[in-house]
Formats: sequence, structure tokens, C-alpha cells
Amino acid sequence: MGQRLVVMNLSQQTDSTDLIGGFKPVELRVVCTPIHDEYHRLFAKTFSKQANAKFLDSVRAAFAQKDWLRFVSLLRKSLALVDAKLAAEGKPGAKPAKPLAPGLRARWARLRSALSRFEVQARDQKVKNSFAFSFMEGSLVKAVRNGDWVLLDEINLATTETLESLSGLLEGGSITLNETGALEPVPRHPNFCIFGCMNPPTDVGKKDLPPGLRNRFTEIYVEETTSREDLCVIVTEYLRAVLLHPPVDDIVDFYLRAKQLAATTLADGANQKTHYSLRTLTRALQCTVTLTAQFGFARALYEGFSMSFLTQINHHSYELMHTLIARYLTPKGMSTKQLRTPCARPSDAHILFEYFWIERGSQKPHTPANFILTPSIRTHIASIARAVVSGRNPVLLQGPTSTGKTSMVQYLAQCTGHKFIRINNHEHTDVQEYL
Repeated sequence: MGQRLVVMNLSQQTDSTDLIGGFKPVELRVVCTPIHDEYHRLFAKTFSKQANAKFLDSVRAAFAQKDWLRFVSLLRKSLALVDAKLAAEGKPGAKPAKPLAPGLRARWARLRSALSRFEVQARDQKVKNSFAFSFMEGSLVKAVRNGDWVLLDEINLATTETLESLSGLLEGGSITLNETGALEPVPRHPNFCIFGCMNPPTDVGKKDLPPGLRNRFTEIYVEETTSREDLCVIVTEYLRAVLLHPPVDDIVDFYLRAKQLAATTLADGANQKTHYSLRTLTRALQCTVTLTAQFGFARALYEGFSMSFLTQINHHSYELMHTLIARYLTPKGMSTKQLRTPCARPSDAHILFEYFWIERGSQKPHTPANFILTPSIRTHIASIARAVVSGRNPVLLQGPTSTGKTSMVQYLAQCTGHKFIRINNHEHTDVQEYL
């Protein structure tokens, strides 16, 4: 539909200010920029830019130098000229050359109010380092004004109090920014639409929506895609860019068989039941498309499905799933060992690690002498290298303490010349420590 979609992921920590907005410390330049831009638009529609070029240059210079009081003073002079122009229009027999339209008058009035608020902030002696508190509208409010579509993902993770702040929107109305002292609701654009997505309330933290809130939605239940016809369409669409006639039937047969094994036999590293979904399949297909240029389609298919279906299961399940991949997804008469033969070196900037060419980092590559490579560790590091080569998704290593998760990543980084940065997380880690 050519409509801009704003996705907001809700959680138990989501507050109404995350959706609607709130007062935050911002640099005065951020507060002044909308005033500056609107002023120049209005000036061009009201006065001659050519005749007032020197004055406009002074306004731009005051803004660039962050001389806020001079900036306010210059804009006050323009507002005085607007007042004089309006007064001249009201005199009997007056014929102004360019009368102000009602919409233009309203915009000048709003600019005057915004300039008065900014002047108070600019003159406040308590403001330090050019910072001030300003109400920053949330993404939801901006979407209401602009007519964007909003998707509230995982909506049933948010608290009831947060969701109740949206009751006006869900009833077809709008929201009022009470924090700013506004008496009128935010104008709701006719194209604005709001969607919500949720999983059934069976997982930890996921609850059912309150009936009064849920009844305001048009509810649609989306089942998991298990139809063979649907799966064939999905696989064909993903692989058509790299192969004219991909082995669609073999891939779908493998996926359906893998789901059967996951429900009855397979277990993950914590001995819990394995779950394969459409996301697992599509990630394998995406990885196949990414790796085809480097490896060719046959090996890219093997590596893509190995990365998605092998790495989270235990040793016994690994053997069963690897046999299944070899049966359905490898060319007849070719073993997986033959399939993993290193391809031609992409460039001088690549280093061969196991059977993958990994792009060299900015550091000098070296192989640590104190790292012991056992067969199981080599398998794990090869899985990490495969994920690094695909370059699409982050990598999560799970396992008991002191099993070598950190040292494997460090070893791979040192062998390929990448800088290794370790961040120890704990319950008090804040996002500011990352940023």
C-alpha cells in the first residue's frame, strides 16, 4: 500500500512514555531546529527573501553559533513585521500587496508560541552545557499525526496500565498529551491504523489481554504454516533468485520430517524438546542465498540448513539430524566431507579456517599455542565460523559454565585477525554501558 510501518516491540518494562513521549533532557539546538526550519518556510511565503537576504543570513548565523538570545531577538523582529502587516490589512481601504491567508496566520501564531517557550528555556540560568528539558513525542504520537501504520508486537507482554493509555486510539479517537498541558487531542490522520500481534498466553510473562481491551480489536488467529503447498511456495520464492529450478520437494520433505522428529525424538542441549518453525526454515533459506555466490548452491544449501537445524540440539540428536540433511539435501553420490572441500580463495584478505574463508580483521592474525583443539571443539568452532561467514544473524553460545564458550570466540578472532572485545554482563548492567 506504500504505507510507512512503525514497529514497536513491547515488553514488561514498556512504559506509556515509550509510546506517547515524555520530558527528556535535550540540547537546545534540538529544540530550536523545528522553530528555525518553520520560520524560514513561513518567511518565504510572507516576505521577499531576496530583499531580506542579509537579515536571513543573520538568523542563520545566530542559529549556527548557538547564540540563542540573538536568534530569539531576530525572530521577534520578524513577528513584529507580521503584526504590522496584519494591522495594515485591518485598516479601511488598505490593499496589501500580499495578504496573509488564514492558514498562514495560524502557523505564525503557533511559531510565536513555540518561540516564547524556547525563550524561557534559553534564558534559564539553571541550564548547563546548553541542555534543557523538552517534551519529546513518542513514535506512536508521530504516527497518529503523519498517518503511519503502527504494529505493537508482543502486545500481551506490556502491563495493563500501559495498554490502557491507548484506549482512546483503540476506540477510533486520539490521545491527549496531558503532560504538556494540551487540552485538545492530537489530530488523528485518516490513514492512521494500529495493529497488534501476540502469542497465545502459554509462555512465561505472556498473559491474555483484558477483555475490555481485547474486544476493541478485530481479532484474527494465524495458524502455523504446515501445508505442503504453502511451504513449496515459500521455498520457491526464497531460492528463485539463485537457482531456476531449486529442489523444492526435497527441502519441504526434509522440513516436514524434521518437525516430526522434533516432536518425538530430538532434544536440545538442555534435554528439552526441540522446536523448529517457519523462522528456522526461512533463516536456512536466507543463509543459502547468501552463501551461494561463494560456495555454489549445493554446498550453500548444506551449510544453510546445518546452521539452522543442527547447532542447538544435543549430540545424539545431532547425528540423527545430520543424517537427515545428508539424505535430503546433498547431491546423490557425494558425501558431506566431499561437499565441504574448501572453495577458491575469494581474495587475499581472506583466511582459511577449517573449511571456511573468513575475511581478515584489522589485527595481525596468529594461532594461540595454548588453545587445545579437541574434535568436539573443532565442530563447535566450525559452526561459529559458518555463522560468521553468513553474516546475517548474531551468534548465541549456550552451555554450562567453564565449557569454553568465550575462549572459542576469542580463538577464532585471534586466528582471523579480528579485535576481540569482552563485555561481562550482570543483573545491574545498563544499556548506557554498551553505548
